[in-house]
Amino acid sequence: MAVGYRAILRLEDSTSAIDLAGEQVHDWIVSKVKGRRGGTMSRDEWAGEGRHVLSPNVEVIVTKWAAEAGGSRLQLIRLRDINPYGTWTVSIYALDRPASSQYEQTLVVDVDIEGATDDEASDRVRPPRLVKQLLSHAVVRDGSTRLYARPRVVEIQDVPEVFRAIKDPDRTASVIIAPSLGLQTMDGWTQVLEQLTKDSVGVATVFILTGEARERLAHLLPDSHAVERGNIRTFAPGVDLESPADGASHRYLGATTLARSLLGLRVREGLQIQHAREARRRFLKLTLPDDVEAAFRILTREEARVLRSSKVRERLQTHRSSHPVRPAFPAVPVSPTLAEPPALSDAQELVELERTAPDLLETQHGGVDSPRPVDPARPMPSPAVTALLRRLTSMVGRWLKKPRFELSHLDELDEFIEMQDQYQEVVYEENEELRRKTEALEADLKTARSENDALEFELKVSEDDSQAAYRMTQTLRRQLLELREFDRAYAFDEESELWTAPPDMSELMARLDPKQGEQPHPITTHVVFSGDVATALKVGRHDGFGRHASSLWLFLRILHDYAAFRKDGTFSGSVHAYLEDDTSPQGTKCSTERHARTESDGVLNNPRLRSYRILPAPTRDEAARTVLMAAHFKPTKNDGYAPRLHYLDDLDESGCIYVGYIGEHLPLPKKY
Repeated sequence: MAVGYRAILRLEDSTSAIDLAGEQVHDWIVSKVKGRRGGTMSRDEWAGEGRHVLSPNVEVIVTKWAAEAGGSRLQLIRLRDINPYGTWTVSIYALDRPASSQYEQTLVVDVDIEGATDDEASDRVRPPRLVKQLLSHAVVRDGSTRLYARPRVVEIQDVPEVFRAIKDPDRTASVIIAPSLGLQTMDGWTQVLEQLTKDSVGVATVFILTGEARERLAHLLPDSHAVERGNIRTFAPGVDLESPADGASHRYLGATTLARSLLGLRVREGLQIQHAREARRRFLKLTLPDDVEAAFRILTREEARVLRSSKVRERLQTHRSSHPVRPAFPAVPVSPTLAEPPALSDAQELVELERTAPDLLETQHGGVDSPRPVDPARPMPSPAVTALLRRLTSMVGRWLKKPRFELSHLDELDEFIEMQDQYQEVVYEENEELRRKTEALEADLKTARSENDALEFELKVSEDDSQAAYRMTQTLRRQLLELREFDRAYAFDEESELWTAPPDMSELMARLDPKQGEQPHPITTHVVFSGDVATALKVGRHDGFGRHASSLWLFLRILHDYAAFRKDGTFSGSVHAYLEDDTSPQGTKCSTERHARTESDGVLNNPRLRSYRILPAPTRDEAARTVLMAAHFKPTKNDGYAPRLHYLDDLDESGCIYVGYIGEHLPLPKKY
C-alpha cells in the first residue's frame, strides 16, 4: 500500500489521545454510515481489541498495547473500506506517554490506497473529515505552531503569533499566509482560501491577514520573504530569515494563477491538489519522530498478533464445520469387582483408566511419579497401555500444562494441534507476503538509485551551464564597462508576471489552455497544445521546486517568439536555425544542446517506437489529425526521467506550432 496522507497531531497533556481518538472515530464512522446512501457499511459499533467486520466490504481492526511500567498506552484503530474507487485504509494511532518529557499525547492519521504508487496516492487521497473533527475538538500543535481546522483571520494584534509560526524551528507543517483583498471581500476570500487549502488540513496552518496585519508583518519580514497583497505564500519548515536565498524555498501562488482556477468562489480541484502536494509529500518523506516510530513498530507487531489470532479462529471454524470432531470413546460398562477380572480390550482399558488414572499415576513438573497403591480388585492395564498412559501424561503436562491426565484431555490436545496447524499456515502466508513486499521494495530501491543517478547528472549539467552563463555575463559586462556603457552593463529587464516562469506544472498547463480565464494567455496566439494534459501534469510529481516547469516554459517561449518572428517576416529559417544564428532576432533562446531537430534512426525505423511520436494536431485537415513530431526540446542531456516537449512547426500550413506531447521521456531502443 502507498500512504497518500499523513498528519502528526500533538495534543495538550490534559487531553487523552486514546479517548479523543475513540470518540471522534466513532462519530466519524457513524456519520459515514448515515451519509452513505446505499453504502457498504451496515453496522457502526465495535468493542474491544480485534477484527470487527462491519460489512462484507468494511472492517475495523483495533489493537491495544500497555507498557508493564511507566503507564504508557498505545492504540491503533484501522478502518479498511473497499469501494468502487479502490481499497482505502485510514489508520489512527494514539500515543499516551505520561512519562514523556516532551509530547505526552499524540495522534497520527495515515490514509493509504492499495495498488497505487506513492505519487498516485498523494494525488488521489484527500484528508479524511476526521482530521478536521480532531482539530475542532482539541488544541493541536506542531512544534509551537497551532494547527487550525479552518483558515484563521488575523488582526494586527495577532501578528506576533503568525511571525512566531513562520520562524518556528520545530514545526514540520507549512504556514500559509494569504493577505486579504479588503474588508468588503473578507468573507468571500475566506471561502476561497478554505477551498484552496482543504487538502492541506492537518499538514498546514492558514492565516488570512487583514490589511493592517499585512503591513505589520511586512515590517518584520525581509524583502526576500515578503508576502505581497493578492499572493498566497507557503512557508516550508526551516525558514532562515537571514538568508535572502532561502526565500526561493517558500513558494507563492500568484493572483493570476488563482484567478484562472476560480469558478465564482469555487476553486478548481486541480489547483487544490497541486497547492497541497508539496506540503503533503514533504510530510511523507520526513523521518518519523522517535516516539512515533517506536509506536508504529510496537503497534504493527501487536496488530500482526491480533490479525493472526483472528485468522486462526476463522480457519478453525471453517475447518471444524467441514471436519466434525470424532466422538469420544463409547462408554464401556465396567464389571463389578471380581476375584479374577475379565481381560479388557485396549479401548475398554482406556475407558477404565479414565476412571482410575488419577489413582494410578501422579504427574509432577511434567513427569510421571511412582505409582500409588491401587485396589488389587481393579483390572490392571497391560504394559502397552501403561506405556501409552505415561506418554499421554507427559504430553498433556508439556503442551496443556495439566498436572493430571484425563481422557477428555485428548480432545483438548487435538484442538491444540489443530490450532497450531492453522497457525503455521497463517504464518507461512504472512512470510510469503513479506517476501513479495521485500522484492517490491528492492525493486523500488533500485529505481530510486537510478533516478538519483539521473538527478546528479542533471545537476552537474545545470551547474556547468550556470557557470558558463556567469562567465559570459562577466565578459560582456566587462566589455560594456570598457566602452563606458555603465547603465547597460548593469541593466536588468524585468518581465511582466504574464511571462515569468510558472511555479509548477499546473500553472504552466493553465497558461496553455485558451479556455481558462477571461483572456487567454498570449502564448496561445502562436502555440497550440494538442497533447494529453494529465500526462503533462505528471511531470509535476518529479518537480517539487518547479525546475522542469521553468525549463519547459522557456521552450514554449522560444516557440512563441520564433513563430512571431516568422510571421512578421523578421526570420525565415527553422527553429534550430533560429537557436544557432546569433544574428537572428534577439528573442528567447536556449542552447542548441537542448533542442533535437529529429529522432535517431533507431527510433524512426522502429515502428513501435515511431508510433509513440505520432501525436495529435486536431485543427489540421481531416486526413492528418495526427502527425509525426520528431523535433523536441530536452531540459537536460539525460535520457532518464527528464521530460521532453515534442512539437510540430506547422506555420506554413495552419499558422501555428503544435505541441503534441509534454511528459516523461518517450521509449527508446533498448541498450544491451
